[in-house]
Amino acid sequence: MLLSIVTFIMQCTLTLVPQCHCTKYFEDFVVIFHGFEFSTSPRSFLHVLTCYSVNLTDAPKIDLGVSMKSLMTVKAGVNVCLEAVVSGKPFPKVSWKKNGNEVVPADGFKITTTRSLCTLELYSVQRKETGEYSIFAENPSGSKSAHVKLKVLEAPTIVIDPTVKEGLTVKAGDTIVITATSILGKPPPKSAWSKGGKYFKPSDIVQIEDTPTSSILSVKYATRKDSGEYTITASNPFGIKEENVRVKVLDVPGPPGPIEVSNVSSEKVTLSWSCCLWDEMLKPSACSGGS
Repeated sequence: MLLSIVTFIMQCTLTLVPQCHCTKYFEDFVVIFHGFEFSTSPRSFLHVLTCYSVNLTDAPKIDLGVSMKSLMTVKAGVNVCLEAVVSGKPFPKVSWKKNGNEVVPADGFKITTTRSLCTLELYSVQRKETGEYSIFAENPSGSKSAHVKLKVLEAPTIVIDPTVKEGLTVKAGDTIVITATSILGKPPPKSAWSKGGKYFKPSDIVQIEDTPTSSILSVKYATRKDSGEYTITASNPFGIKEENVRVKVLDVPGPPGPIEVSNVSSEKVTLSWSCCLWDEMLKPSACSGGS
């Protein structure tokens, strides 16, 4: 509250006015009149009037909406509007911050301030928008702040090591290693590896190394039967994500199948058999051999 003293000289004509003490209120200041004594006969006079000018100021106040007074949890991709009713005299200067850093209007953000309502709008929020948002109000009488915590939940995402994304070829006896370099989501998803609909479990041959954001599958002593499509699945309450990797194991030819003897003569004989090869689709196909 600011106080200043102003002196006025007023000329008045009064008849009978008792000694008085009164206060006059104006929009922006208060005037206090002190002690007049007059005689019973009318007369004009000059009187020095001292006015105390009081500027009526209020410190800032911030009122958050009910939904903003606790943790706000939203799904990724939606629009979010943070609102606060701000008051004070004179009207405060208002600013927004996220995790202590000032928020400025940009793509995906919009700040609006009216005479009483201040809003921060966030469009198509993603996990990176998670954090603490603060509104600050300041005027000559003081400052005020309020805080809102925003948590953005999102479905899982998976990134496979690009060196094996298009397919992995290993020699028999080597170790098959497939790495999911990034598994993200909020809440953190659970992940699992499978092949042909059967999920892998850790064993002497199979190893699974999980971190909060990645997973590595290792299969030792690879054989031809380990060829096929490997799948990693990540899931949380907001969705399921799968990524596939094709694995081809190169092995020496297996023993020939039953040998058939034909075209026997005194000079020659024809021997025929079948074997198993693996084509690009990792499916067996028959072939035949000769004498």
